[in-house]
Amino acid sequence: MTLAALPQHSAVRLCLTVTLALTISPRLSLGEEEEWQIPERLSLSALQRGKAALNMDYAWYDLAGNIGVALMVVGYLLLQAEKIRSSDLSYSLMNGVGALLVLISLLYRFNLSAFLVEAFWLLISIYGLIKFAARPRAKESR
Repeated sequence: MTLAALPQHSAVRLCLTVTLALTISPRLSLGEEEEWQIPERLSLSALQRGKAALNMDYAWYDLAGNIGVALMVVGYLLLQAEKIRSSDLSYSLMNGVGALLVLISLLYRFNLSAFLVEAFWLLISIYGLIKFAARPRAKESR
């Protein structure tokens, strides 16, 4: 499969070209037609035949990470839909627990960039929880 087989829209083609070049550049080579050649093991036909060298194992830590991502995305969605406020306990808990679950998954399949984002996400969520706990409560009327 060559890049000529990719969508013809120039912006899409450019994005795909850059993505391929950045992610698999050591594995790409120029063919006879002076086009980038995508190795067979990365082609769509190889994926369909199950011959691609991709690790598709799904372990408990992958599930934990996906639950964490879902918590953070749902929290952000609820915030944007104005169903919760950023100062609510539920928002900080969803983000903190979500970040912790993603960090746990990263202990098994480490990625430094994702680890840094989630570590700061967790720290900021802890800060939000501390702010919530330190907030003065309204006295109950009897």
